[in-house]
Amino acid sequence: MYSLYPYPIFRKMIFPFFRFLINDVKGEKNLPEKGPYIVVANHRSAFDPYFMSTLIIPRIKRKVNFFSVKVKYLSFPGNWLARQWAGCIIVDPKNKGESVKQAIRFLKRKKVVGIFPEGRSHKEKKLLKSKTGLARILIEENVPVIPVGINNTISTSFEKAFFQTFFLRSGRVSISIGEPIHFDSSSLPKEADKEELDKITRVVMKEIGKLANLPYNY
Repeated sequence: MYSLYPYPIFRKMIFPFFRFLINDVKGEKNLPEKGPYIVVANHRSAFDPYFMSTLIIPRIKRKVNFFSVKVKYLSFPGNWLARQWAGCIIVDPKNKGESVKQAIRFLKRKKVVGIFPEGRSHKEKKLLKSKTGLARILIEENVPVIPVGINNTISTSFEKAFFQTFFLRSGRVSISIGEPIHFDSSSLPKEADKEELDKITRVVMKEIGKLANLPYNY
């Protein structure tokens, strides 16, 4: 039921604004309406999670459980809201393995997980070397991976991005959603060997690179 929508305020007020900022979307049909699956994208601005949520949540009418770095300032209310209200998977730098376990638990419950493997937003002319959390998840829970390429001119800083979009109404955003990537279970390693983890990560990031027109050189 749409009345059970988890983000009523965002659906009515915030989502339309972010959707307005997206100038071009390709491949929306590649988003499955039901989970479990993992959405994986490059990271160009502080608002990327909002752009992704704007596209995915109205389609599946459920939360997307994005990985989010544990905040240092206003840590308790900030992390509590991110975890309890937005459904984020909080990444503690001192215990990264727990976030992987939590993502696996979400996927076992048929939910959707969102990851930005580069770890931070940037404006480099290439994709950054990505973390291997995605590969570690796939070894334990082999689900489809939806690659997404994001191109935008919005700032990597949340404060600057807020001013740029809400006051200047500037910035251009285009998003390309690729076809689901399915890994053959027999090709996935039984243990988290670094070389194998990098290989899995490379397959996904190469696809994202094609969609974002950015090379992945690792």
